[in-house]
Parts: sequence; structure tokens; C-alpha cells
Amino acid sequence: MEKKLLTIPRILQLGVFLALLTPFVAWDQVMFPFIFPKTLYFRILVEALFFLYVLLVLQNKAFLPKQTKISAAFGIFVLITLISGIFGENVHRSFFSTIGRSDGIVTLIHYYLFFIIISSVFRRKEDVMKLLYFLLGVFFIENIIGIGQLLRISYIHSFGSIRPNGTLGNPAFFSAFLVLGVWISAYTIYSQKTKFKKTVFVFAVANILLSVINIFFAENRGGMLALAASFLVFAFSYLIFKSDTRAKKIAKRSIAALFILIVVALVFGRWNGILNKYTNFSLTDITIENRLIAWEAGWKGFLKKPLLGWGQENYYIVYNEFYDPNIIKDAGTFSWYDRAHNTFIDIMVSSGLFGLFSYLGILGFAAYEIIASKESLRKKTIILCFFLSYFISTFFLFDTINSFLVLVVVLSFLSIRKHAGENEQPPLPRTKALSLRKNTAVFMCFLFFLSFLLLNVFPAYAAYNASKIFLRNNMGISEIEKSFETAFRFSSSANQELRQSLGNYLNNEIRSGRNMEEIKPLIFLAVQELQKSAKADPYAVQTRLILSELARASFNQNSEYLAIAKVSALEALALSPKRYHAHFSLGKIFFTAGMPDEGLKHFQKTLEIYPEFVGGRWNLAIAYILLDEFEKADKEIDILENKYKSYLYESDHLDILAEALIGKGEFDRAANLYITAIEAGYEKTNGKKKISDLYEKAGNPEKASGYTGL
Repeated sequence: MEKKLLTIPRILQLGVFLALLTPFVAWDQVMFPFIFPKTLYFRILVEALFFLYVLLVLQNKAFLPKQTKISAAFGIFVLITLISGIFGENVHRSFFSTIGRSDGIVTLIHYYLFFIIISSVFRRKEDVMKLLYFLLGVFFIENIIGIGQLLRISYIHSFGSIRPNGTLGNPAFFSAFLVLGVWISAYTIYSQKTKFKKTVFVFAVANILLSVINIFFAENRGGMLALAASFLVFAFSYLIFKSDTRAKKIAKRSIAALFILIVVALVFGRWNGILNKYTNFSLTDITIENRLIAWEAGWKGFLKKPLLGWGQENYYIVYNEFYDPNIIKDAGTFSWYDRAHNTFIDIMVSSGLFGLFSYLGILGFAAYEIIASKESLRKKTIILCFFLSYFISTFFLFDTINSFLVLVVVLSFLSIRKHAGENEQPPLPRTKALSLRKNTAVFMCFLFFLSFLLLNVFPAYAAYNASKIFLRNNMGISEIEKSFETAFRFSSSANQELRQSLGNYLNNEIRSGRNMEEIKPLIFLAVQELQKSAKADPYAVQTRLILSELARASFNQNSEYLAIAKVSALEALALSPKRYHAHFSLGKIFFTAGMPDEGLKHFQKTLEIYPEFVGGRWNLAIAYILLDEFEKADKEIDILENKYKSYLYESDHLDILAEALIGKGEFDRAANLYITAIEAGYEKTNGKKKISDLYEKAGNPEKASGYTGL
């Protein structure tokens, strides 16, 4: 009896199923635990699978990729992205992205290879349907986790969010992912040809219902809009194209029910936080206004380089160049964007018109293949609704590995249906014994091993070592230094995040009063590495600002640091002249250098750009004191007292302000600071004694001894 062995095609098919488990991958020992580990897992799998696929093609050319309109459009998109990256502004970032995004051309090529593998080894419709059934299971498990998070079940982690986020770590990404799952589920309901028909039906219907619940409570307007719009298209298609009276009645009732729900939400939304978020679409809403600002910056960047763009992952350059200070609403506003939060604007910025047209070509040819197929109207509409929901959700967000992976599977599915025709293809042919030259086999193994190390192992090891400081308590200075030295050794200087993480850590330590001598070796390492990073990326504004602050704060450790701080801040200002950050840094640098008049100019400019910046106003008050402009200082202190009491009366801020006044002999003003702090309930430690001492210095012993008005 012939012994049955797993063939390479079967191994490849198994590998594809394993790749679909990517959304579940997370690792809490590295920064960005829900993004970076997923990408590593997927890339390693695809590289191994592609290695086997090449071996398969070498022994059997029947497995060469089939040419379809979708595959051609996908290939052209990858090629244009590659060209734009090579001729873009930051080639390293275009190819390798960042840890936080784990995207870039390298990952895009992996997506394309995954598409080729699926399209080539899943040769029968019944086989590719198994992928959709498997995805149904993935979506169902994610939904169960989301419901568990919603119900606050103790053994299901919420990952720092009060909203459901599954294993994706972000409610917005979770919502966009589940919308796609709704239409995958619907397609499996109407495409069952298995003995598990009832089971599939139950799981699919349950998955749709759970998805709707999770999407609602995820509170993401883009995801909800994608769901509602695609549902309306599906229902209206029944009204327009279906002759079945019963089906039309169901469609009418469904549409009416949806509109009733919308009206109820609009009427009663103000009394419910979740409904209010969905129904409040004012252009003055902070989230919407900030998105429009980010889109506008992307549009300006596109107009400057309309054909091939700035290169993949280079939106941050455009955002800094066309930075709009209006994006800052309060002290908590995030002002560092590396995405436009609109996939189409991101593509326009990164790859220009050529990239946008090629991307739209993928979606367009997919729609054409659906419409031209002999599928039932119901199945066609479901797949079109899948693409509509994808289009809408990515219009208000950027793509992630989770949703793009599902898109690749559906594109592969359509491509397979095209080259398979309407007739089932024969089963997979048996593979024959390999007959490869030794040199060829060795070379292929070498390429796979090199890719495995450079693209996956080294970045993972570097991120792991750099993340230790944030995950472990009581690490010694020498241990921290060793960890970061290892991280830097296994990562390029162009990798900004690892260097920034050390710089931010040290800036926080210095602000908290850490002994400078203790962390001197770390400061030297950080300054050195941040300088390398700044040189590797001439557009890295954030890196330069972190370096500037660290070098200024530790200038007493090295006489050259103050000059480094100034140069870095000026470079940041030149790269993004409308940001307040560089002016604020320069103000502090000139103060430290004993040039308060120059520092004053930059603090004033800081507040022109961002009037609500409390740190800038506090420093401006000190600048006025040092320049003997006490009335102006009083005015700034009054603003701080009226609007930012907790900041002003924080012990360090209060003492430093008082010390500046004492240094100028303004003892009465310094005493008044402590008096108002005590009256406001903030200064409780030695407050009376400080006031008494100040009045003694002011030559007023009567107030010093008899002050009781506290």
C-alpha cells in the first residue's frame, strides 16, 4: 500500500491557514505589542512559504501564477510603490517603515507574495471556500473576545481600553476589521455546499449579530458608517433587482427599521454618550476637525509631488512641512502624525497619481470581476458590499495588517475564480521528487536565512532589548546601558523609535530630579545615538527636539551639549516652522545659556502659535522676571492662576518661580505667590515658614512674625 505523504502544495495550504491567525498574535515584551509581533509572524510565515513555493514551481510549472486583471493591477501597484520609495525622501523608512507601523514596501511585497501563493496553490473553488470558512472562525473568536471585554469578564484582557478591541488593541481597527467579517459571514451563508451547512449558518448569523454589537460599542464612526452604508446598498439591491415579492418586503422593512434607528439616535443621542458620538458630526468636533487638518496637509503634499509622491511611509515629512497649529486644542492634543487617517490620501502622498490609480485599479478590477461573473445577484452584491465597507472604513482610517490580510484573501478568491472559470479544476497534481542543483538549493537557503535574520530576527531582538526599560522595574544603569547598546547594535541608526525611547526616558528622569552623575553613561549613549539618527533622517523633527532637550538639560555633563541642543532645535524649526515645539526648545536653550532676552522672543513666539501652552506661559513669566519686567510677569502669573492653578502651584513650578523673584529681590511678590497657593489649598508644606522668611528678607519683621491671614 502506497504511503501517503504531505505534498508541498498541501504544506503551503496549511501555511496559508496559519497566516490567517495573524490577528491573534500579540507579544507584551516589545513596544507596540499588537502591531509589530503580528507583522513579524506574518512575514516569517510568508518567507518560509515562498521558499517552498519556489521549490514547487521549479519541479512543476503548472503552479506558476495565473495572470488575471487583479494580479496585474496588484503587481503594478507594488512596482509603482517600489519606484516611488526608491526615489522618495526617506528610502530606509519607505522600505522598512517603523516599529509602530511595521508597514512599508517590505511588508507590501510580503502581501503580494501571499496573494501569489494563495492564487497558485488553492486551485479549486471548494478549497478556497475553506479559507472563507476559516476566516469566519477567526472573526467569531475575535467577536467572542470583544463581547468578553464589553462584559468586563475578568480573565479576558481589555488591553487598556474600555471599548471592545479584540486582540487588535485598538477599537477603531477592531471596528474596521469586523465590518469586513460581516460580509464574509454573509457570503458563507449563501455559498454552503458542505455537510456542515447548518453549523456554518449558525456561526455566520451569530458572527454578524456579535459584529454589529461590537462595532456599535467600539464607538468608531467610520466603522459604523461603513456597516450602515453597505447594508443599505445590499437592501436596495433587493428592491431594484429582485422580482421576489417576499424578498422585497423584507428589504423594505429592513430599510425602514434602519431609518427608524437613525431617527431615534438623532433624537435621543444627546442623552447617551455612545449615540451622541455617532450622531454628532459637527465640523467643530475636535476629532473631525483634526482629521480635516491632517487631510489638508496630505493634499498640499500631494500637490507638491503629484506623480510619484514622497515615498512610502513619508507622510510625516509632509505633515511637518505643512503643519497647521490649529490642530492643537489643549495640552493633551497629539500633534505628531505619520498617517493622514485616510488610506487614499496616504497613497496620494506616498506614491502620487500613479500609485492612487494603480490602487484604485485593484479595487476596480475586483468589482469588474464580480459584476462580470455568473454568480447570483445576492452573492455579487455581498462581495460588492465587502469592498464598499472596506472603501468607507479606510477612507476614515489607515489600513492595518488585519484588514489588509482579509482584503488579500478576497482578491485571491476572485482571482482564482477567474482563472478557474465556472468548472471545477482537477485536484492538485502529485509532486515529484525534487531535482535541484546543489548550488541552487544552497543559494535559496542562504537567501531565506538572510531574509529571516535581517527582516525579522534582528528587528525583534532590537525592539525586545529597547523595551526592557519600560517593562521591568528597578533596572540598574549598567543593565539599561547594555540593553540599549544591544538594541542599537541590531538596528540601523535610521530606526528612530529605539533612540527616541531612550531619549524620552532620560528627559523624564532628569525632570523628576534624577542624579545626573548616575545616568551620565546613558546620557552620553543617547546623545551619540540621537545624533546618528538625526543624520540618518534629515526630516526627523521629533528626534531633533528630543536630542535638543536632552543635550540642554545635561549641558553641565559636557561643554559641547548646549551647542548640540541649539543646532538640533534650529534644524527642527527649519523643518517645521509652524510648530511651537522648536521655539519652546530654543527659549529654554537661551535661558540656560544666560541669554534671557533671546529666550523671551522664542517663548513669545511659542504662545503666538499655541496660546494654551501652559509650559510656555510659565517660562515666559520667568523670562519677564529675569528681564525685570515684573508687571508683564504678573500678568502671565495671573493667567496661570486663573486657568492653570494645578500647574502653577505644583511645588517645583512654584518654588522655581519664587526663586526667580527672590533672585531679583522681589520678596513681596514671592511671598504673595505662596499666600495665594495656600489660600487655593495647594501649598501645605512649610508654606507659612517660607512666607515668614521672605518677609524677613524684605525687611518687614512685623509681617514676618505676625502674619496670620492664612
